[in-house]
Amino acid sequence: MKKALLIIMLLHCFAMAYTQEICNVNMDNGDFLSDASEADKTISGPFTVRIFVHILRQPNCDGGITQAEMTSALQILEDDFHSHNICFSLLGQDEICTSLYYTSVPDVFNHFNINSNFAPYKHPNAIDIFLCPNSISSPGGVAHGVDPTNPNSPPCDFLVVGGTYLAGNCNGNIPSQGVVAQTHVMSHEMGHCLGLYHTHEGNIGFCSNAGCLEHDGVNGATCGDYVIDTHSDPCSSFGYYDPTTCVYTGIANDPYFLPQIVLYNPDMHNFMSYICNNCKDHFTFGQGQRMRSFLATHWGLKPRVVPHDVFVQDQIFNTGVALYAANTSV
Repeated sequence: MKKALLIIMLLHCFAMAYTQEICNVNMDNGDFLSDASEADKTISGPFTVRIFVHILRQPNCDGGITQAEMTSALQILEDDFHSHNICFSLLGQDEICTSLYYTSVPDVFNHFNINSNFAPYKHPNAIDIFLCPNSISSPGGVAHGVDPTNPNSPPCDFLVVGGTYLAGNCNGNIPSQGVVAQTHVMSHEMGHCLGLYHTHEGNIGFCSNAGCLEHDGVNGATCGDYVIDTHSDPCSSFGYYDPTTCVYTGIANDPYFLPQIVLYNPDMHNFMSYICNNCKDHFTFGQGQRMRSFLATHWGLKPRVVPHDVFVQDQIFNTGVALYAANTSV
């Protein structure tokens, strides 16, 4: 006979992906994390975020993505986040069978953003993911993102992705061909949910220096996307790069440093940039740190984080008794 203290670590994580210009995130100068403690700014995790997946189908419940496609999409999400100590626990899934939602990605987002009918699908302890059919118009993704400048802002409670990118030149915001759910679109949108901006944040207009534009080595913590290691990105989001080689071809010199010549060096492979999906392959260390800090401090995200330590106290177990725990219990 012996008394046991069981520490159950969540073993199963599930995954997500990127977006187009329809991202819906408030962008203001200032930063929610500016007053965070040093411990919260450097917290290493791990964090497990609950998600609930809704598959949108026609009124007769035909159409929409398959279970295999959903599983593949979640695996992409896991692969994109796991190196930053962020995992995802699938709280559940359902099907929404109605023509009301079977229109376009922006329409679906706008409906759930303003319509009280969203209530039955809302989970206060999870981020809801709405997966639109591959045939839906206006493909892409959009997130109801956290406003990093306002500690009283609504939590990021849902995101929408879906459709199929058509073949064609991948310039500017036009992605390469492929089913959106099988790209990094969902990871891009989840990045917004967890506090990330676009890498070109602060660049208002085409290659102008309006807004709080980041200058490498000068103001990365207070301007742009508030992440020091992402580099200033003034033009790549508007097609100033080679989509085949993923090489930046925009303005060469940052005028902030004149007469000294300092070359722009934007990250042409970042999930939070507006570049072709074939170029995207990572979040930076600083972006991972920012997301973990948001998970540790933001009131809207903390209820959506699974406690990693579950204690079973004052229980007596006889030799030979096996105790199992499933992630569906949290």
